[in-house]
Amino acid sequence: MTLRPSNRKFVLLAPLFGAVVLPSGCKTRTYNAGVRDSGKATDTQCAGSKPVRIADYVGNGVSCYQAKGGYLGLGSKYEPKKGLTRWVPGNAITFYSHGSSAAGFNYNEAFKSISDTNYFDPKIATELVEYALSGADTTHESLRGHPALSSPLHKGLVDVIQGAKETLFLDIMLFGGAWGTEIVREMMKVRKNNPGLEIVFLRDNVNVFGFSSELDPLWDALRDFDKNTPNLNGLGAVVALDSDLDTKKPMGLPANMGALTSVFANNPWVKDFLAKKLPKLHLAGKSDHSKIVIADAFTQRPSMWVASKNPTDNNLLNYDEGMVVKGPAAALAQLAFGPDLRLAAEQTLKVEKYKGRATDRSRGVVTKWLGEMQRLSDGSQGAIACAPPPAPGEAAQNVDIRWAENNGDDSVRNVEHTVLQLIRGAKKNVRMYNMLAYNPGVAEAFADAIARLGSENVKMIIDQALTFTPNLIFHEMVGAARVHLNKTTPDVDAQARLNSWDNSFRWRVGLKSKRFDAPAQEGAYKRIDIDQQQHSKTIIIDDETIFLGSANFDLITFGGSFREFSIAARTQQGDAKAREEVAKATKIFDDIWNALDVEVKTTAGIRAERAKDVPSAAVLKLAAGMLTGEHKVRHGLMPLNIPLESECR
Repeated sequence: MTLRPSNRKFVLLAPLFGAVVLPSGCKTRTYNAGVRDSGKATDTQCAGSKPVRIADYVGNGVSCYQAKGGYLGLGSKYEPKKGLTRWVPGNAITFYSHGSSAAGFNYNEAFKSISDTNYFDPKIATELVEYALSGADTTHESLRGHPALSSPLHKGLVDVIQGAKETLFLDIMLFGGAWGTEIVREMMKVRKNNPGLEIVFLRDNVNVFGFSSELDPLWDALRDFDKNTPNLNGLGAVVALDSDLDTKKPMGLPANMGALTSVFANNPWVKDFLAKKLPKLHLAGKSDHSKIVIADAFTQRPSMWVASKNPTDNNLLNYDEGMVVKGPAAALAQLAFGPDLRLAAEQTLKVEKYKGRATDRSRGVVTKWLGEMQRLSDGSQGAIACAPPPAPGEAAQNVDIRWAENNGDDSVRNVEHTVLQLIRGAKKNVRMYNMLAYNPGVAEAFADAIARLGSENVKMIIDQALTFTPNLIFHEMVGAARVHLNKTTPDVDAQARLNSWDNSFRWRVGLKSKRFDAPAQEGAYKRIDIDQQQHSKTIIIDDETIFLGSANFDLITFGGSFREFSIAARTQQGDAKAREEVAKATKIFDDIWNALDVEVKTTAGIRAERAKDVPSAAVLKLAAGMLTGEHKVRHGLMPLNIPLESECR
């Protein structure tokens, strides 16, 4: 089929993305450089990289990418939300990993350092936060030697922050402690040195998963700073907004449980009991789960950091991965958060508990940003964006980026189809990390890839089935899909490949936790008892495409209850620098795979002393059958309904 740009304009209340190709004749065009840039920018100003007109990649035209089906959200009203975004060219990427033993970041040493040192001691927490908000030029003495500051993911994040000139946007679910405080210091230092810099923080302030003592001191200070601090020497604003989880997102609980959550929410006794006994959680299972920082979205050279990492001291020890993207995809990522900013600003202004927290300045900044997003999206200022100039002796990168999101107002819900199409489209190999992967769609796509490519080429490193037993259910789901595919495929070779499906799994057993600090006084900082997690959500396809970000591959995520943002980066054959970044990711995966000498079975990865807590094989099989509908495994809801890239021509 022929693809062409949609004639319908981007609407901030409901941005949907279709598919389009870069218009021909690009080299002869002249555009305004960016909403905040003065004068004109010609193609030559892209210094060898491809200029991209932002408005050409925004729209809601119908294309074959609007695949039907999927495990959740069935029905015609959901299909427009699931259309895949366009591949946006002209980007440069740098991959950052949690690291393996071969990559130089020693997690055992970091574990001991965090265990032995209370970097965010309650006695100096106020001092640390004030130091961070001052934009001091150096790290506070009490934080020097903090292992997070030498981690690869921190270095990538700081790279984006330090390059900002006009705007910084941050939406990270868990953000605080000593590590989060240091990131704020870096932002405030840049703000101090760049008059007019505007910083907007957005954060889920409902779900804290037991990390209140790390998160609250920094966030409360940021909101007070937003409310009370006047412009300093003409410096731009700092705006702190709580995500709006209630108005638009679908419920993340099983059907017919909505009434129960409303009873809980409205019963004073239940509310008081939950407040005392449980960490703050959204009763309907909704969350802003994003982990993204975007710099200079409204200029010619935007950049962003996208990762699975939550920058808190507790979460430092988890295995995570991320990527820095410099180029037009970062501007489009900022547009994707337009609905979130609008909803958060409305909540700040209208909801009783938030009254008095917003200043005229912060309201003005959000209004200004929304206006600039609208002008970027409708092309009224013809803004372009470019990848950064290449390093001396290197060719410019030209990486295609596709983003996958479940957005703030639930007008976009395409994580599911993006993931399934990537796996189904693999031609040579699939490597996956997963923290949560109890999803029949992913299970069938994974089994289908094994049938096509062989278990030696389809590999999954999955979080130890210790804290999150649903991953054991996923193991059973793949087994059920394999049985069905064996019955329905006439290909004898494919059947043989499927019979070795167990070889595609290895379970990652992290460092065993301990309670770092004695029970603290109410409200004081303490670390919680949690095992190290395989927290990455990464797929590497055919040694040329990387998918990563915040989205887990579980039912709640695919159903749209969590606000998610992930990206796929597709490299070109002759792009040596970009392929080098993919090779880094591949090597780290293979190093870890080869280091995990674990017998693969339903109890794989479980420490002997905890194996008694694992459900029996019969219970796991029953649970997997309930989710997949074992009597009708081929129920038409799986990835075979999703067209391949080659079919969208």
